[in-house]
Amino acid sequence: MLLSQIPVRVKYQQVLRMMGQPAAEELSAQNLEKIKPLLNLGQSLLHAAAFFSMHHFWLEENILRVNERVFHLAAPSNELVHCRQISVIAVTAGEEISRQGERFMHAGEMTAAFILDAVGTVAVEEAANYTVNLIARQQRLQGLHPTPRFLPGCRGFSLQDLPALLSLAKGERLGITCNDHFQMTPVKSLVFLVGWSAIEYKLASKCAACPKRNCQYRQSSMEGENQIVL
Repeated sequence: MLLSQIPVRVKYQQVLRMMGQPAAEELSAQNLEKIKPLLNLGQSLLHAAAFFSMHHFWLEENILRVNERVFHLAAPSNELVHCRQISVIAVTAGEEISRQGERFMHAGEMTAAFILDAVGTVAVEEAANYTVNLIARQQRLQGLHPTPRFLPGCRGFSLQDLPALLSLAKGERLGITCNDHFQMTPVKSLVFLVGWSAIEYKLASKCAACPKRNCQYRQSSMEGENQIVL
């Protein structure tokens, strides 16, 4: 299913968090005035879209077969064992925001490029989050819940699986391509699998691995819930 216009709204604090900056109230007025126009610019350049499809699959130890595609996992997946279906998902924030970031870099405006890059990163995560939540609402009617994401380069998937997974996700419908170095264009794009299981997985966010317990950006979440996705 093609989602040609995902209503992504990038929040100010999300961008600050992605940049590793303190909360808005701790920034100087001068720095705030620098970031706000670039956040607005980045928002105007977003063309968030996604394509997803549902599949039955076959899993035996380290081998995952989806349609005619075969993926050799580095280790058995306990999450996928209990799944009835999987979703193959590709999302992108579009090309324009990356192009503008490149223009800033060529002009020597590195801070502006850095801020715009953070906006794009937040946007593609929000687009992925929106898509998983959309599917999750329908799957809950069948008593199914999402697993964590499975992306090339993590959770047992080799980065070399990226081209096959991108093809399975029909990334070409979104204009997403991948080169020989496994770099995707548009840069702010993701491709991943999500399994659907009768088991409800309680998932800690990325913040769970961080020792900074008093961080104002600390999150705790569940995949497909509360608009936060790992």
